[in-house]
Amino acid sequence: MGNLSLKLLGVIGAGMVLAACNSLLGLNTDQASPEPTPQETAQTSQPDSAPAPATTSLEGTAGISYQLDLSQSTVTWEARRIVGAEHTGTVDMAAGLIVLEETDESTPSGQPRLAGAEFVIDVTSLNEAGSDPDSDSIFERDVKLNNFFDVASFPNSQFVVTSVEPQTDGSFIVTGDLTIKDQTHQISFPAQIELSEDAITGQATFEIDRTRWGITFESGSIFQNLGDRAIEDEVEFTVSITANRT
Repeated sequence: MGNLSLKLLGVIGAGMVLAACNSLLGLNTDQASPEPTPQETAQTSQPDSAPAPATTSLEGTAGISYQLDLSQSTVTWEARRIVGAEHTGTVDMAAGLIVLEETDESTPSGQPRLAGAEFVIDVTSLNEAGSDPDSDSIFERDVKLNNFFDVASFPNSQFVVTSVEPQTDGSFIVTGDLTIKDQTHQISFPAQIELSEDAITGQATFEIDRTRWGITFESGSIFQNLGDRAIEDEVEFTVSITANRT
């Protein structure tokens, strides 16, 4: 009898001996596991908790509140290499709140004054227009990595408005503190703002110098040997918001 047959007989014999021992000892290998306790059932069946929605630090501030309508608010961006293609895309807002002070007869022209405004941007949602949604573009991957926005470590950015100054042409100069990667710097830009009883709308286009926030990836002003491969320091943003009175 060959070695293979002997091994097979050995396996069968071992199985028969194990089955006999189980029978003698009163064991049942097919016995169902004991029913879980109600507490165990509750623990195992509890669904994973969803991440809490983003909020602003202005929640509960006294005044007339306008909540950002995320479905009607957009942020588009544009970045350019010194020579070559321009890259454009979008990034989502995660939260926003504008609070105006209550007006009375002492308020000049009855115009409400800003009590506070804050917006949270979901940097993880950054995408490049025209790229395959199931496969990030090379540029999109670059800007999400730690040498650019580092979205894994800093998923959100914040913009806190500190002043809104009316201009003679009907526009406004918006000034505030922009936080990216835990670095905060002041920016100012012109904006068109419309206020009604039920909503506030606004539009603005402006540029920031990304190196102010330590984003130096392929910066021609930082790395002199990049030549045509350098990415310009200025990133342009176009913002359109709608905030509804709550």
